[in-house]
Amino acid sequence: ASVAVSMLVPAFFGWVQAAQQSIDASSLLGIAAQDPETLGVAVIEHDGGRWLRAYGTFPHPNMFGGFLAFGLLAAAGVTARGRMKRQELLMLMIAALGGGALVMSGSRSAWLAFVAGLAVFHFGHRMNKHKDQQKRASSIILLTTTTIVLIALFMSPVLGSRFDGGNPLEEQSISERTMQWSEARKLALRGAVPFIVGSGAGNYTFALAHIMPLQDVYEYQPVHNVPALIFVELGLLGFLLLVAVVVATDRNIHKRWRTSDSLVAMSLGMVILVVALGDHYLWSQTSGLYLLAIFLAVNTKLGSDPTV
Repeated sequence: ASVAVSMLVPAFFGWVQAAQQSIDASSLLGIAAQDPETLGVAVIEHDGGRWLRAYGTFPHPNMFGGFLAFGLLAAAGVTARGRMKRQELLMLMIAALGGGALVMSGSRSAWLAFVAGLAVFHFGHRMNKHKDQQKRASSIILLTTTTIVLIALFMSPVLGSRFDGGNPLEEQSISERTMQWSEARKLALRGAVPFIVGSGAGNYTFALAHIMPLQDVYEYQPVHNVPALIFVELGLLGFLLLVAVVVATDRNIHKRWRTSDSLVAMSLGMVILVVALGDHYLWSQTSGLYLLAIFLAVNTKLGSDPTV
């Protein structure tokens, strides 16, 4: 519940930022100033110009979107479990503000993560006939999806550019990510020692600078895929160790996959999986590691609770 509630303020800021199309700096909130006309700021280029993507209180809209996707599914999960009956109005506020802010973040990986997580949640509960849980969560899910559809329709001239392969920014994004896969492969296979034990946690860009010297600093970016990033930094041994940790926290969930609690955990896990496959912040950023740790804790808790 705390994860969902914690997204209320960032979601509100996301709406304000999208409406104002500018972000003022705040040392109190840790927010940096952002101007859509400044190169390097996350925007959507369309026929009408450059549209500033919502940052919320995060350093990048992709992180904002990922946290929103997780928070919205958490709100649905908490409501389905019947643990927030007195705070239903608060959950509805999160659904409305969070759903709209998710669209305004302009994060395709977050959009896909939310849709995938919601599909697991909905069809899992429906297939296993958890009618009470479905009924409790229906208002949250309906309000979230309605808000998403309405905002997406309103912003369709802008959002359409995110799916236009001929758009200059989208072409650049695809080109950069293709290049990052090639760089990650070179780093992982450059020798037996790096392959087995890696380059060291947090050393991806340093290792990249070593094999590709004298590049502009912004050229050194982590690969946008958490498993690949972990493999390069920790090697085969570290990668297998982390897989073992995930399997250990996930074992009870899959043993009890027909229960509502397990389906909630699996929907949150789907969000994490999709985000991890499309971006790097779950491993490269402190706030991303916090979200990963929260998920593992929630996963363990739901797996150990009495069957629901």
